Order: sequence, then structure tokens, then C-alpha cells
Amino acid sequence: MSKYLVVALSLVALSSQAEQQAWQQCAVIQHNDARLACYDAYARSLSSTHAPKIVEEMPAPVVATQPGATAVVVPAKPVERVQPEIVKPEVVKPESNEKTFGLEQKIIAEQQVEEIVTRFDGKFTGWEPKQEITLANGQVWQISDNSSAHHYVDNPEITIKRGMFGSFYMKIEGLNRSPKVKRIK
Repeated sequence: MSKYLVVALSLVALSSQAEQQAWQQCAVIQHNDARLACYDAYARSLSSTHAPKIVEEMPAPVVATQPGATAVVVPAKPVERVQPEIVKPEVVKPESNEKTFGLEQKIIAEQQVEEIVTRFDGKFTGWEPKQEITLANGQVWQISDNSSAHHYVDNPEITIKRGMFGSFYMKIEGLNRSPKVKRIK
């Protein structure tokens, strides 16, 4: 049993040494594109062992001929790379759209006013179903439920509050009841 354990541990050590050597081979490449291709090939070989591999010859070494110029040295050793999968081209959208993707309703909700406060000009006598009520700010609201009430007050403060599912309720100063309304103008 100890023989098998020694063999298994030596295989693990050899594979980690091979991985380290592959990374070191990529690290010494001076040409940016060639170094990137080496790292990409190594990363793909780790993630997908079933993909077909292609062996490519690296470009010939480039040597600087002018004094003071930097020489780019590319190893002549072939590099393995994994055949890339065919991927549909993605539509590039502006960055601002990507940042808000999926948050449209939340952004709209944050920008919405939850209530408005204004007055009714004149003597308010109450409401009936389908009655239109003109407020001091010029907005016209219609009673949209079947409620009715009689309440006599001069120039009451009116608060229109946002309800659930796009509904609105009218709170009239001095009353505990709030009829459901919809805006006409």
C-alpha cells in the first residue's frame, strides 16, 4: 500500500512541477501578444481537457537592428492552444444601460413622487362616484370607486397618495375616508 501512496504522491508532484514550468515559460515571453496567447492556452487547457488542441509555431524571433532599440525575443518552442468555441457576437450596449439593467422599475419607483399636497379652491361639499374634482394646482381627478361622502369645508387641504398597483387615494382634510381616484388632467 505504501508503494501506491509513494507513486501517487510523485505523480502529483510531477504534475504541479509541469504546471509551474508552463507558467514560467509564459512569463519569460517578452512579446505581449505571444505571452497573452501562452497564458490563454494554458488556462484553456486547465479548464477544458476535452477540447481539441492545436499546435502553433510561434513567430520567428525579432531582433533589433538599430542601436538603442529594444529587442523582442520570442521562443521558437511551439505553444499548444485549445480550439476556441464558436460564440455568437454580443451586442455592445452603452455602459449606462448595463449598469441599470434589471433595476428599471426600482429607479422609476425612486424617482416617483409618493404624494402631492394641494388645496381645493372654494367650498368642498363632498363627492359622488365618477365626480371630477379640480384642485388648486390645476389637476383634475375623478372618483374611481363607488364611495360617496358629504363633508362641508372651505378650502380644505387635499393630499393625493400613491397606493398599490398604480392606484391613487385622495385624503381630504378633516375626513378619515379616502376615495380611490384617477387623474383626468
